[in-house]
Amino acid sequence: MIISLLLEKMVQNLGHEVLGKLPSGEEAVPFALEHKPDLILMDIRLDGLISGIDAVKQIHEHMSVPVIYISGSTDVLNNGALKGSDYVTFLPKPITFSELSNSLRIAS
Repeated sequence: MIISLLLEKMVQNLGHEVLGKLPSGEEAVPFALEHKPDLILMDIRLDGLISGIDAVKQIHEHMSVPVIYISGSTDVLNNGALKGSDYVTFLPKPITFSELSNSLRIAS
C-alpha cells in the first residue's frame, strides 16, 4: 500500500491525474472500461484471481490504451509471461521518479 501511495504521488508530481487504484484484476477491468483512462499502470501481481497481465488482455479486448507494467520480480521478462500482452514498457520495483517520468513520456 505504501508503494502505491508513493507511485500515486510521483504520477501527480509529473502532472498526471490518478483516476483510481484498484487492488484486483476483477475490479480493474470494469473500472478501466467505465473510466477509459489515457494510460494504465498495472502491477502484474494483484489480489484476486486475475493477474495484471490477464486484466490488461481483457481491457484490450474492448479498448486500446497504453500500459506500463510494474512488478517486484523481473522473472516475467524472462519466462515469456508478457508475450501476447500489448504494453509500452516494464518497470521493476522499486520505481524511481526518473524511470517513471521516462516511461510516461514514452507512453504519451
